[in-house]
Parts: sequence; C-alpha cells; structure tokens
Amino acid sequence: GAAVLTRNMEAHARMAKALRENDTVDADGDGKATQVGIALYVAVIQPATDSTLDTFVAGLSDDLLNEAIPRAGRTGRVQISIPGDVEIDQEIPGLKGSFDYLGVNYYSRYYVRADLGDASLSHQYVPVGRSTTDADLEIYPEGLYLFLKRFSGYGWPIIITENGLADRKGDLRPGYLRSHFYAMQRR
Repeated sequence: GAAVLTRNMEAHARMAKALRENDTVDADGDGKATQVGIALYVAVIQPATDSTLDTFVAGLSDDLLNEAIPRAGRTGRVQISIPGDVEIDQEIPGLKGSFDYLGVNYYSRYYVRADLGDASLSHQYVPVGRSTTDADLEIYPEGLYLFLKRFSGYGWPIIITENGLADRKGDLRPGYLRSHFYAMQRR
C-alpha cells in the first residue's frame, strides 16, 4: 500500500523530469511541449452508518484512495497516516510541480463498514436496491460532479480519462452517459 504509493510517486517524478528534458520543442505536434499528469482511480467513499468507527474508516479510505496522490503532487510529499499502523511523511525530489493535469477515472460510490479484522479495515459494498451495472457498481453520476468540484481546487486541468459501465444488454448506457455528461456540465 503506502510503500507502493511512495515508489510510484518517485517513478512519476523521475519520468516527468525525463519527459520534460527530452520534449522541449513540441515533439508530438500539439503546439506545446510535453504535458505530464497522472490518471487517478477515484470512488466516492461513504460510511455505512453514522458510527464513529464507520465514519473514521470511510475518511481514512477516502484519503488513501482519492486524496493522497493529488496532495503529493501539490506538496511534493507522500503523507499517509493510519493510526497505530503507518506514518509516512516523505519528500519526493521533483514531485512538487510535476503534474500539468489530473486524469480522473470515475465509476461509482462505495459504502464502507468498519471491519478491523480486514487488512483494509473495512468492508466495501453497495446497498441492496441501488441501481448497479453488470459489474455490481452503483450508478452514481453525482460522484463525478463531486470529484470535479473537489479537484478543481488544485488548479490543474482535469481530464476524465475513464468512465463507463458494464452493460451487456446496453439498456443502461444511454441514461448513464447522459447523467454523467450532465454531471460534468454542472457548475
């Protein structure tokens, strides 16, 4: 988990530097030198109940999944805190300022219930009765809007790098696409 994130951020910083050093004259013909970013898989994480433990685990899960990488790109430091387990605050040379954009891979929302016996400290699920894809992911276009608003504060252009659904029959696809396009257009 945390060690992998640190190594990935180190690799990103080194590659961003190498790309920028070698593409200073618009090598791909788009009118500007290399643009470097990262595609981040995000998911809305919601506590299953209002209990302190579910709320704590949901917040921790949200930070690790959705916030640790953008924060590292902004600050140049990998900062992760899991009380009693992991404490990382490590500066990564060249990481700060290495993102020209943030890619967002968004599909769904998860509810989490604390489960201290699991390595992730939680059990993720979609409540019965929610509209889901063939892959049992909740259809929740509001989440795309929430992430676009949330990440706009970083100041990077945001590119939706992945979005879609598993839908063998194709019945859900038109409504899914319309609702997610609408989420992107909201202000």
